[in-house]
Amino acid sequence: MARVLVADDSETILLLLRTRLEMEGHEVETAADGQEAMEAVRRAPARPDLLLLDAMMPRVSGIDALRELRAEGFDMPALIVSAHKEGADGD
Repeated sequence: MARVLVADDSETILLLLRTRLEMEGHEVETAADGQEAMEAVRRAPARPDLLLLDAMMPRVSGIDALRELRAEGFDMPALIVSAHKEGADGD
């Protein structure tokens, strides 16, 4: 199965995604923000097969982390996701 790196600043979402992906047989590593995700990709002896990155995180967003990794030549598939409570963005 696939090696997946999941980055999200919500411990609850990380646990949920890790649990579900592992139930499907995937190997999962987690990171609490984009900076940790970039460091995990750079140091991994075997690169992740997929990045699952939260769009908005402290320190470095998932979008900025992906841009930087792409600039460094990392080309694995990536999904940018976001979840927020209704009205959290001013709506």
